[in-house]
Amino acid sequence: VYPSLSSIARKITGAHWSGPRFFGL
Repeated sequence: VYPSLSSIARKITGAHWSGPRFFGL
């Protein structure tokens, strides 16, 4: 849904985390 946020999340976590899972959605 939010590719940009997913990309940012990946850079922050440095892992292959999913967008929704990372934000607890």
